[in-house]
Amino acid sequence: MTETASYQQIHLGSPGEDISKKDLHAISQRFKNLNQMRMQRVQSTLQPRQHIFLNILPLLFHQNHPLLPGFTALESPVGIPDYTPNKQAINAAKQFSKGFSFKRKALLNYPIQGIFLMGSVGSIAFSKTSDMDIWLCHQPSLSATEIDELQQKATAVEKWADSLGLEVHFFLVNSETFSKGKNIPISSESSGNTQHYLLLEEFYRTAIFIAGRIPAWWLVPPHQEYNYSDYLQHLIDNRFVSENEIIDFGGLSSIPAEEFISATLWHIYKALNSPHKSLLKLFLMESYASEYPKPQ
Repeated sequence: MTETASYQQIHLGSPGEDISKKDLHAISQRFKNLNQMRMQRVQSTLQPRQHIFLNILPLLFHQNHPLLPGFTALESPVGIPDYTPNKQAINAAKQFSKGFSFKRKALLNYPIQGIFLMGSVGSIAFSKTSDMDIWLCHQPSLSATEIDELQQKATAVEKWADSLGLEVHFFLVNSETFSKGKNIPISSESSGNTQHYLLLEEFYRTAIFIAGRIPAWWLVPPHQEYNYSDYLQHLIDNRFVSENEIIDFGGLSSIPAEEFISATLWHIYKALNSPHKSLLKLFLMESYASEYPKPQ
């Protein structure tokens, strides 16, 4: 039987009350530990020959190497903050280049802010035949040319994943525009702009952290959700947390009623091809709608 770690509850105070950097660091570490366990669950579902995909995925967007999958050009935007490949990633890279070695070096700029699995892969609906949605979050300052180069690299990685029997979809995400509601369909299960907040809810509920910055939302306590932006700014202004350590997709204090309607219609339509998954989503919509305007 696996021994479960015991964690003490952490209470983050409101602005003006005691807020501990140590507690914020502990929350960040718990977030990473939780996601490591969730990643292990995903790997256990995959076939042995498919494990290499998730093992090497962040390395592919941290370093351009001509012999690694997804290579398109040395100029492609790469670099993930606070990322060092583990033993599994290095061994995976050596399957493509026997002499591969990783030399850690500080970069002036990290074009990739974070990589997350999201959607059914992070829920009970995930199965061996499910596809994988991946949010590839990039710096808002990337030029149109750099974004195009990054998309080409992501497409090349998708093709490699297909050779392993995995259906993978990358979605390039600019967190600044997304947090303002200027989003495009960035989930294979989403109907797009009409479901901005439900898409954000799905991300916070199902996302599995792979590498990069952690979502700022995890550092805002539930009792401050209504005051999300001000609370987060308070943490930044008082140097409890650095902007370079987090990625902000926005708060989720409420979900507009019209999104429940559009989402329900969308999942009824999706039920034609995916009845099991759509039924789960419809049950979720029913649960949230019954608690409107403050779904838990």
